[in-house]
Amino acid sequence: MRDDVQIGPTPGLAMALLPLLATTAILIVQFFIFSDFTPHIPLAFGIMICALCARIRGVPWGKMEASMLEVVKLGMPAIFILLAVGMVIGTWILSGTVPTLMYYGFQLVSPSYFLVATCVISSLVSLATGTSWGTPFIRLAVGANRPSHSS
Repeated sequence: MRDDVQIGPTPGLAMALLPLLATTAILIVQFFIFSDFTPHIPLAFGIMICALCARIRGVPWGKMEASMLEVVKLGMPAIFILLAVGMVIGTWILSGTVPTLMYYGFQLVSPSYFLVATCVISSLVSLATGTSWGTPFIRLAVGANRPSHSS
């Protein structure tokens, strides 16, 4: 494969938006008309539409294939981490660790303070691990949807 492949001029707005809009339209048809909430087939069509647009612009298949493999190679560490976390969680559930943590956790924290405690604990963990913006806002959003109870 050659890296010095001549590609056509920068695409116009219509050509740049075509793959995005076509994939979105296919996803909408799949979700709302066929009531099938699995996005695999529409996303595969989206890849084909992107490949077709690239081919129209003059990109050879070898260059497209190498680019796709590079993206997959970059994403593999994250996939392996997710697989490892999934295996650990499955092992914890089967061994009874998760129910035990829930049992003792609910004995330590009153249900009326559960969301506040969750927010504080997850904020401390996020700050300790370096993701200070992620978890607290998720916990606050969950807490914002809590129905108010008048006593």
